[in-house]
Parts: sequence; structure tokens; C-alpha cells
Amino acid sequence: MPTGYGNPTVFLPAGPANVNSYNEPTLRRAGDLGTRFAIDGVERQIVKHDSGATAATPTGVVTAGMTAFYKDRLNYLVTDDIRFAEDSYNSVAGIYMNAVTAGNFTAIVTRGRNINVKAAGSTWAAGDQAVPNTSSNAADVADVAAGTQITYRAVGVVRGPKVGSLVPVDVDLPAIP
Repeated sequence: MPTGYGNPTVFLPAGPANVNSYNEPTLRRAGDLGTRFAIDGVERQIVKHDSGATAATPTGVVTAGMTAFYKDRLNYLVTDDIRFAEDSYNSVAGIYMNAVTAGNFTAIVTRGRNINVKAAGSTWAAGDQAVPNTSSNAADVADVAAGTQITYRAVGVVRGPKVGSLVPVDVDLPAIP
């Protein structure tokens, strides 16, 4: 069982410089699953991507910036398909930083500044809240204007305007107790 605190040593096959491309079929050390660690001020968590998250689902395969939802918190199993999330839109686990093969292990971002997140809509402004998009199955976020009450767990605070399909967000998601 991981501690979830501090900055434990985790084994990254491609090394820390390539943490955003972590996509492995097996863990080198079983105790790494669920571990939260920080590299360059960005906190990440080792999770297992759902084996059923494939191109055949409405969400499709994972791409960088998509929202990860807990499918099974006890086993650190995540999915990009909201239909299978444990507690619907309040089950945000983190942000995928790369394309992940179904059934593989990866490191999702749980806390960090200026993280590019897949976003819907066009009315993004600094200071707004990024929340899971309830209007689609695209594993993206929607904009809630600053000062407006949110109804789902916020992914984080928007840093600036949307560029292409991504918006910069200060991601801040809690650890599993």
C-alpha cells in the first residue's frame, strides 16, 4: 500500500525526464501502484488505465490532456470513460499526460501549475474553474466563470485562454485518504 505522501522513490523505466510518456504493461515494483510523487513541481500518481478503455468506446483512446476518472479507487484503476466512473463526475483522478494503452500503468497529474487540459467550449478566462464536462463523453473539462458555484469537483483554476483543444489549468486534486 503506497504512502501517498512525501516524495517516495518510484521506478520509471524511461527515467524522470520521460515521466509524461510512462505507459508500461507491468509495474517493476508492485508497491508503486497508487504512489504519488513530484518531479519538477508537478505531482503525479501511478495508476492503472482500464483495460476496457479502447477505440470502441464513445470516448475513444486516451490522448494527452484528457481527464482520468476513478473506476476503482481501492485498486487505483482509472478510465477516460465517464460512464464507468465510480462516482460520476466527482471521481476525477487526474490528467493523462500521454496516450495510454488499455490495461497499462501510467502517471497522471494530480497537482501542478499550467497543465494543458483538454477543454470544451470557447469562453475560457484566467481565474475560472475547470470542471468535468457533463455535456459529452470526451473526457474534457468545461468552464465555470469565476464567482459561480460549481456542482462537481473542480479540476483546477484556469490560467489563461484556450489554445486549440487545450486550456492551461492549475490542477489541484486531493489524494485518496
